[in-house]
Amino acid sequence: MDRTHLGTGAKLLQERRPDLFGIFFQGIDIMQHFTWEFMDPLGTGTGPTIAERARWGQAIERYYAFADELVGALVEAGGSERGVLIVSDHGFQPDTLRWEKKGISGEHRRQSFFLYAGPGIERGKRIDDFDAVDATPTILAYHGLPVAHDMDGEPCLDAHTAKWREHHPIEWIETYEIGDWDRGDLPAESLSEDLEERIRALGYID
Repeated sequence: MDRTHLGTGAKLLQERRPDLFGIFFQGIDIMQHFTWEFMDPLGTGTGPTIAERARWGQAIERYYAFADELVGALVEAGGSERGVLIVSDHGFQPDTLRWEKKGISGEHRRQSFFLYAGPGIERGKRIDDFDAVDATPTILAYHGLPVAHDMDGEPCLDAHTAKWREHHPIEWIETYEIGDWDRGDLPAESLSEDLEERIRALGYID
């Protein structure tokens, strides 16, 4: 699935050249849910065998390396003039609460991480208090677009160079939630049984 997203994303970047582009790689989430027990040196209470640890112990790290190659291919397809923001929507931790039913040994946690690079971005700077909800206002500020006061997050202006902030002064509006929005009727049944089953397997729905 991640390879499919890469192929589609690279084609769109090269042919359409959008001003803003986002893509989601899900594989690392699934990998951590199901193979955390083999990596965790302290164990997660599931008792994997030595042979299982030897076979699967580096699966997560290797998938991170694979995901890094995917991101690199997208950056190359988009060109060096683009800003790149990589955000995880959550972190991970060991948890066997759902093990018996789902075979899950890795579980979500609030802490996440982000990587930010490109024109106008401070090189080598560490930002410790970035949250996933800060991504949207940060992207808006980077493009010189207004940030809404009712957004949950804040723009990460410290990541931008002084020269960039000078040419992209931050603007504020009260909200983007204006006008009448007709979202239409939701389908009575799932449009994708396969997608629903995968979400159920990860424990998001019963």
